[in-house]
Amino acid sequence: MKSLARTRVRVAIVAALVLAGIPSGMWWLHSRPVTLPAPAGSHSVGRVEYDWVDQTRPETFGLGHDGHRELDVWIWYPASPAATRQAPAPYLPPAWLAAREQTQQPAFLAQLLTQDLAVVQAHAVLNAALDLQPAPFPVLIFQPGLGPIVPDYTALAEDLASRGYVVAGSTPTYSSAVVAFPDGHVARGTEAANVSDSATPAEAQLTLDRLVQIWAADNAFVLNQLVVLNQSDPDLRFAGHLDLSRVGVWGHSFGGAAAAETCRLDVRCKAGINLDGTPYGEVVRAGLDQPFMSLWSEPPSSSDPSWLQTTSDMRRMESRLGGDGYQLVVAGSRHFNFTDGSVFYEPFLKARGGLGSIDGARFLTIAGTYMGAFFDRYLMGQAEPLLVGLSTGYPEVQFLPR
Repeated sequence: MKSLARTRVRVAIVAALVLAGIPSGMWWLHSRPVTLPAPAGSHSVGRVEYDWVDQTRPETFGLGHDGHRELDVWIWYPASPAATRQAPAPYLPPAWLAAREQTQQPAFLAQLLTQDLAVVQAHAVLNAALDLQPAPFPVLIFQPGLGPIVPDYTALAEDLASRGYVVAGSTPTYSSAVVAFPDGHVARGTEAANVSDSATPAEAQLTLDRLVQIWAADNAFVLNQLVVLNQSDPDLRFAGHLDLSRVGVWGHSFGGAAAAETCRLDVRCKAGINLDGTPYGEVVRAGLDQPFMSLWSEPPSSSDPSWLQTTSDMRRMESRLGGDGYQLVVAGSRHFNFTDGSVFYEPFLKARGGLGSIDGARFLTIAGTYMGAFFDRYLMGQAEPLLVGLSTGYPEVQFLPR
């Protein structure tokens, strides 16, 4: 009996030590520093943040700025070579970091199951001087998915900027989980600007068809503000250095749907990219006239009804584009591989199927390479063999029939 008791005590001690070690190991993974993949282009990268208010549109989802639509906009851009001697900006400014952490509940569990964003190392230099060679630069407008924030796509934005693009992303106020504006005030997501959990499919469709119009108007407003900056920039950075005859629009998930709708509505859009987004809005029926590419994560099944409907809708939208319409699938990827979460410690997201089996850094390299090739082809007029068909260098990428 004494031997059995001693054995039980030992087992209990070992179990306690194991259970104590699991949180310790998770905390180590949560707080382990992560460096985003290095941008592949030849330029250093700068970053600047703006708070822009659209005085022509009322805010219907929350208080807004004196009742008007207010957007927080991050711009990544080709920076002067001198930026290579400067320290990169924090991945998230302190106000953004605090606001983001407050949306994670319960806080302790969220910390154990997510990446500590305070130890993420990006590459852009805050407020760096613009590289004047070979300005003027083409412009790319983008939006995140429904819920995420623009900084979640830093790796792709930095990569495109290093390739010679001015990349402006707006976080959709009240649709994203949180927005931390430069003056310190915070706007949290509201039910009115999202799809209710209790919504029927028909109700969700109506909500998203309406919402995509607002997001497309946000894209147009950001582009209008860039026109103003190009004419007169108080910081003397962008004035005269933006080529607004070469504008592309891209987005992830619902932001990808908004990119397509933006291209339908705004002739200034010369080419667009949808990253894994189901299309919504009038563009599904009206179609597109600008070159357009959809980059998809691998579906759970090639016969999945939602997947078949989405890709069919995209083919119909691109029916007038001929060889200028593309649909590509990256094997082993899932929906949130398009975010920086692809290289973060995100066990909960991975367990839910949000991240695939593909190496996260490899995926971001693939996405950045194909996005760069597409915009180089249609905004810079360069020949791009990657867009012709299968590549031995990227066997994960498959082209869907046009």
